[in-house]
Amino acid sequence: MSGLGPPPSAELIAYSNADVLIAEAATLFSVAALTVVLRCYVRIHMLKAFGHDDWTMVLALLLAAATLACYVLQVPLGLGKHLSVIQMDPDKYRQLLKVRYVHQNVCGPAVTIVKISVAFFLLRFARQKAYVWFLRGLIVFLVALLLACAGTLIWACIPVAASWDFRLRPPPLGTGTAKCFSKKTFGEIALFNAVTNCFTDFLLALLPIPLIWKLQVNMRTRVTLVLILSLGIFAGIAGVIRATVFNSILNDPRRFIHEKYSMWNYVELTVGIIAGSLPALKPLFGAVLNVAKGMTTGSRSKDGKSGYGYGKSAPESLGYIKQGGEIRVNTEVRLRELKTSGTPWGAKRGADSEESIAPLYELRTSVLGNSGDRAGGRV
Repeated sequence: MSGLGPPPSAELIAYSNADVLIAEAATLFSVAALTVVLRCYVRIHMLKAFGHDDWTMVLALLLAAATLACYVLQVPLGLGKHLSVIQMDPDKYRQLLKVRYVHQNVCGPAVTIVKISVAFFLLRFARQKAYVWFLRGLIVFLVALLLACAGTLIWACIPVAASWDFRLRPPPLGTGTAKCFSKKTFGEIALFNAVTNCFTDFLLALLPIPLIWKLQVNMRTRVTLVLILSLGIFAGIAGVIRATVFNSILNDPRRFIHEKYSMWNYVELTVGIIAGSLPALKPLFGAVLNVAKGMTTGSRSKDGKSGYGYGKSAPESLGYIKQGGEIRVNTEVRLRELKTSGTPWGAKRGADSEESIAPLYELRTSVLGNSGDRAGGRV
């Protein structure tokens, strides 16, 4: 392999771009992890409504963490170096390809799991049967796509070890009898996966527009939610760039230096996690903004009670109460709103309600738990 042409120079052997690659991946993961942790706080402690979309997003984050670990493990094996330098040590090169095999089989499915989470999130808003059945069908399709993509990646070679140990492959690469996808077949599969991933990225970024526009909330809330969810377009753009890089990456001797393909794949994953989690943070942002607003208006109200200028604490004005040093949902307020209006809490409260984006069933779950009869009738 590396015997063709002159040997690498000492400068080339010493060069490594691994620090830059790890810094990029760690930064992307840190932002994604922060958004998911805050999302879990909002759903568990503030709304008491941890759903399928939250569980799947946590799973995607764990896979993103595993992908970052794969990046770290690849550094001593040659990540960030020129291909000819890596191939000087065949054993290390095989180990590098083995870790990359795990990397691909973790990061690829994680991108699809993010989309499944977003689809579950949109089901919280869907009221028309057509939207509900479309989203359910989309989730089934994404699960099937996940299994198909994982299958083609895992069993690209039989035996599997031939994916990283070229000695198991037939001549001219090796002396074995392993059966692997040809370059043409693998390229066609990769192209199909890339096109499908890009299409679903853009679909899930644009689909919220008609769903959110029909919610009974003020215009500012609608526009904010649409803009946040449309951040998924950037994940789609990352997928497009990744697809264009694929055709040339196998023939690029510098492919391990810049990691264009896998890094754009990681951008698609982490940006998808961030865009899919930000809408769930709206109650937290609202509470913080109202507390800040109250602090600027004075520490005591006109009636002499402390309350950030509202006569009661800002969280209470949002439908929360303070119990045991923690901010909890004011179930009495919510139940009263639900029983009188039959619409999501905050729909008639206007812009001050930071729960106006939540659908009826989510609020009913957070107020009544699993029994709607406890409050004297179903909501």
